[in-house]
Amino acid sequence: MARNGKLDGRKALVTGGASGFGREIARTLKAAGAAVAVVDVNAESAEETAAELGEGALGIGADVRAAADVRAAVDRAVEAFGGLDTLVISAGVFHIADFEEVTEEDWDRTLAVNLKGAFLATQAAMPHLRASGRGRIVMISSDAGKRGFAGIAPYTASKFGLNGLMESVAAEVRVQLDRDDALAAPPDADGERQFWVTDAPDSFQVVAERFLGRPVRCLEWASLLEPGEPA
Repeated sequence: MARNGKLDGRKALVTGGASGFGREIARTLKAAGAAVAVVDVNAESAEETAAELGEGALGIGADVRAAADVRAAVDRAVEAFGGLDTLVISAGVFHIADFEEVTEEDWDRTLAVNLKGAFLATQAAMPHLRASGRGRIVMISSDAGKRGFAGIAPYTASKFGLNGLMESVAAEVRVQLDRDDALAAPPDADGERQFWVTDAPDSFQVVAERFLGRPVRCLEWASLLEPGEPA
């Protein structure tokens, strides 16, 4: 992918960044000029992906279900890049089973990765995003976070929960921005958009109508992180 420089200077961390949608996001961010920490439970895949992305990419093995792992991953990215201003929550698992066949283990694993992992990563990254003066948070949700589907009860519950987490974080950050003069005067023209929390569906044809008023392809997706877009 050709480098376009739209995100030069950005310092991003992507959970679930070594496969699927997360890997494509990491590639897109890197091609746009951002430094990218690829965080994945498969450390080898994270390192291989970072190696493919080249200079300015860092592969980190971490289990998003474990607070210590997540904090260590964030700290390592901050140390390597000199800060952090972009967080993408893409780590997730998907389990298909009739409701009566869902085991406690299935339920716990899905909620731990998809929802607890988002909480832990956001909490660990927040001080650094705030310190950057231009923080961006993107959480990858799903249509399953808007209505229920048969056969994926744990996944649906996790995505409904993620949407609630997302809205709560957005509301709390806005309150903090309103109360802090330093944070209310970021480089962007619109101070209240210093933190950006969105729910792009987890497919390669992401829909960003809430922000851009039009569908966007995954390869265009990095534009969601650029300042100056209409909200």
